[in-house]
Amino acid sequence: MKLLKSKFHESFWEVNGNKYPVKVLPIVDLWASVPQVETLRNKPFHENLKNDIEKDGLHFPLLTIHVTYNEMWLQKKKWKGKICELPFTLTEENKEDKMYVVWGGSQRVRVAQELGYTHIDCAMIPQIHIAHRLQKFMRAPFKKRYY
Repeated sequence: MKLLKSKFHESFWEVNGNKYPVKVLPIVDLWASVPQVETLRNKPFHENLKNDIEKDGLHFPLLTIHVTYNEMWLQKKKWKGKICELPFTLTEENKEDKMYVVWGGSQRVRVAQELGYTHIDCAMIPQIHIAHRLQKFMRAPFKKRYY
């Protein structure tokens, strides 16, 4: 096991008084919800992120939710092309099956996999709308570095 630890490893991630447990998950069990980004605002994003993780490690854990296939199908209907194609076909039999979805950190999980990591720290967020709202807190310290 090659683990990419965040600064919150074996702890929790706290934002605005809310604590989210940090759990180590296998990268192969995670679904990155948004497509890979090579450039962002005319700057090389992917390579800069990769270099930063190689140099400084992972600051924040990935924002991860454990949701049903049915809930992800509804999110795909809502966000359409802004999120990746779902890795399943929804059926009556599997609609309550669950999956781990990265709703903040899709780029980082891809970089971690490229760098040979097999496991990564994930902040377990209870609902998608909460993870969506928390993304701005996670991104704020890095705005001048990446975009």
